[in-house]
Amino acid sequence: MRRWLTLLFALAFAASAAAERLCIGNDCRNATCGHIVEPVEHARPFVIAGRAGAAFTLGVIPAGDTIVKCSEGSTLRLRIAIPKGRPGNGAKITIGPWSFDAREAQLRAPLAILIPRGDYKLAIERAHCVRAVAPLVITEKKQELAVELKPLPILSGVVIARRTRQAVAGALISSDQGSTAITDLAGRFSVEADPDRWPSRLTIRAAVYGERDVVVPRARVSVSLDEIPLSLAGSIRVESAEPLAVELQRLEAGKMVGTPLTAGRTPIHFDDLEPGSYLVLAKGSHPGERFGQPVDLAEGESKPVALRVSPIRLHLRTEMLGQPVANARVTLMSRKGWWEDKFETDAEGSATITLWQSGEFAAHVYAAQVMTIPCIIKRELDDQSELDWVLDIPSRAIEGDVVDRQSGAPVAKARVTLKIRGGDGGIGVGTKTDDLGHFRFAPVLYGMHALRIVALGYLPEERSYSFLDPEQQKQIHVELDPALTVDFTVVDAAGAPVSAAEVLEYDGLQFTGIITLTDERGAATLPIPPGQSRDIFVVPRDGSFAFAALRAGSSTARIQVPPGNCRVVIRTESEAHEPIGNVWIMLRYNMRVIPPDVLGAFARVQGARIWSRGDGRIVLDHMPAGLYEFWPAGSLAEMQALAAGIGAGASAKMSVTVGENVAVMTLARAR
Repeated sequence: MRRWLTLLFALAFAASAAAERLCIGNDCRNATCGHIVEPVEHARPFVIAGRAGAAFTLGVIPAGDTIVKCSEGSTLRLRIAIPKGRPGNGAKITIGPWSFDAREAQLRAPLAILIPRGDYKLAIERAHCVRAVAPLVITEKKQELAVELKPLPILSGVVIARRTRQAVAGALISSDQGSTAITDLAGRFSVEADPDRWPSRLTIRAAVYGERDVVVPRARVSVSLDEIPLSLAGSIRVESAEPLAVELQRLEAGKMVGTPLTAGRTPIHFDDLEPGSYLVLAKGSHPGERFGQPVDLAEGESKPVALRVSPIRLHLRTEMLGQPVANARVTLMSRKGWWEDKFETDAEGSATITLWQSGEFAAHVYAAQVMTIPCIIKRELDDQSELDWVLDIPSRAIEGDVVDRQSGAPVAKARVTLKIRGGDGGIGVGTKTDDLGHFRFAPVLYGMHALRIVALGYLPEERSYSFLDPEQQKQIHVELDPALTVDFTVVDAAGAPVSAAEVLEYDGLQFTGIITLTDERGAATLPIPPGQSRDIFVVPRDGSFAFAALRAGSSTARIQVPPGNCRVVIRTESEAHEPIGNVWIMLRYNMRVIPPDVLGAFARVQGARIWSRGDGRIVLDHMPAGLYEFWPAGSLAEMQALAAGIGAGASAKMSVTVGENVAVMTLARAR
């Protein structure tokens, strides 16, 4: 019986190519089948596929030839496990330069593929499943490969009305990556999220309610979000004497600049707004033409805003030691108007801009030819028609060299961090040494300085010193001691490599300042002093954590991260059961103290909430099962003090199991 084969796929390396005629006989298992096709200008891979269950044959039409060269190699048997209840029409399979579609029926049995020998990357894509990628090495032997497709993570939640606590049906849920869903009669929704295009927020829209944005946790796994309350919509009406281009921003606590929401020209109404703090920002076409009006909006309120612009011509000049500093980049920040704008000075260090608003300003100045770090200069600008402002850049500098203590050779690409304690509080800046091991910080503030130097293959080094008026320059010479490096790999509960996990190194409870990331193979390297050991904490981006002890000179270690299938919720409340915000926690897990910097990594890497907000909740998602103990703290500094002297009397203790685990931490008012 004649077997009919179909040409499913042909990929040209050129932008376009003529149609092909491929004549296939009864069989195509030989190295060169000899069938004729129309001449093509470039070599092109192709795939020949049969009916359900038949083999896929991979080959190439060589450049300038008309002969089909079928694959020489080995047979790969590919078995694909598909999640139950996940509908789809098949899967797209990519092996190196070849790509083809396998039908649903073909996925139910192993696919037989004749493939040339070599190293490849195999990718399988299917609707509602996470894209699977695996390395593939084909030798002369037949091979079997099993790939388990995992379902896409689901973001789910419940939308309710803030006042009535009733479910909101028919609300539109959309992510910033394009996924959408509609809430059902109980206000529930679920949205698929692709880990390769992980959303950062969900937007909820419903009739008569204000539009609401919800931050999505960074861990790229399924999560049940908290209840999402919607408030009755409010509006802001903006008017001005002359038409102005305006932008509405949402102001966030602790941030100088808001998040843009929408824009238009006056007169304008901004509708469907949640209660909260907003900024109406008028923007002109030239630097400095900004006027910001903060607005506090209550639920369901309609608030008028009238903009009154009074131009101020501002002449600026950037100088150092009385000499002009050319081509300085200036970011001008208005504290009164909650806005910032950027411009550059000219070759003479001058710039003239028109301000639309007076008040307290801060100028963030940077000139690459004389500075390695920016400086901030503040001034109150009066409501006058014309003003002059000289931005006097300090010339104070700290510089030095980093060398190998044993050989005296310069250490290039060492990370140098300068922390300064002075009248303006504490600041920290960083740089790297050049090929000669040299570093420089300029300009710097007066105060107590701490230098920290970290380089691969060396022990960290710290230097503290005072830099006080009238000093202008200080030279620092740093010698680093070589260290042994320890290689390790991080894998998940199934043994798969964990990439982009943050690894923090500790000497007991003392953070060494060394942080590294695992690569795509889950591998990383850390320096350890000869004859000593270090504790490390691993914080993967998709939840859970692990810790281990590494000893200098040991062989490659393998660290397995336990499943992160638990959720820990701590409610901080008063004796009257009212929520208490701004409570931090100190944590001990299975009798092991988790240092504050590791808790900070939970927040930074995974998006965990390690302090309570207005609702009095602390939420740790995707944590491993085990014994958890918690101590309250009023600040990060208090957390660090607690870490050094934690005793037996935890304020909250729970044995955490799979699912959601809730503990209540009742705090009494200090008397």
